[in-house]
Amino acid sequence: MKRLSILFAAALLALIPTACENDGGGNGEATDFEGEWIAIKDDYHPLTITFEGKTYVWEVKGIAPRRDKGTFTYEGGYLTLNATENYEPDDKTGKMKKVGNGGKAYHKYQILLLEDNVCVAKSVVNDFFAEGWKMYWTRGTDKQDIKESSLKGTWVSEGEYGTKYIFTFDGKNYVYYCMSKSNERVGEEWVLKTRCEKETGSWEHKSGILKLTPNHLYYSYENLQEGTVYYEVNEETGEAETWVEAPASHLYPGEYELHLSGNTVYVSMDRTALVFTKKD
Repeated sequence: MKRLSILFAAALLALIPTACENDGGGNGEATDFEGEWIAIKDDYHPLTITFEGKTYVWEVKGIAPRRDKGTFTYEGGYLTLNATENYEPDDKTGKMKKVGNGGKAYHKYQILLLEDNVCVAKSVVNDFFAEGWKMYWTRGTDKQDIKESSLKGTWVSEGEYGTKYIFTFDGKNYVYYCMSKSNERVGEEWVLKTRCEKETGSWEHKSGILKLTPNHLYYSYENLQEGTVYYEVNEETGEAETWVEAPASHLYPGEYELHLSGNTVYVSMDRTALVFTKKD
């Protein structure tokens, strides 16, 4: 997991806008949200949202706890949470105390996917988290098991800052590319360089979880005594003219929540929902 977490760190800055953002959204009723949803899973600021009837509780725990509650609506693919009460920790006791009466559209999300126990939501306001952030919510367990034939092919996701992700699944095997751009100093000038990392291995998907077991990792660059050398990368396919194999110690297995809906794959990585579409 550590290996692919490093590869996907750029996704925290490059929140993926895609043509499929309306796929899966705008369907269903407000009652489809009933229950507790886990939106962010970490030790620092885990987020849960609980819906009951026409009311909600939005709560962040961890190092910066806060909570608000109120009523919500779901119309036209947008989920709007209107707070009536706000809570923050008391500086003396550390317990949560009421600090205000909330406000209209305190949280608002565009719902990109809502299927059974999986929801992908894009924040359209600045609340405690940034506007534009995509979150992968789960309610209970995703029971989806994806077979080899369903994922077979090449899946692509692109970011705002030149980051591109490519997954190719073929039988039980996968090939993964992560391309990013960075300004590198060449003599007296700064030049935009493309770097790519390629990983191969085997995969399986059960109960909503994609398990990756890598066997090789390659870099399209290498650090030499005279500096970093970048080899040419085909930005359409991800293939480099020369690959430098990484030592086995750089390989880490990974487990990620993944849901297939039509021709779109949603993956939860590093607190970001990545959206992949199938390449023709």
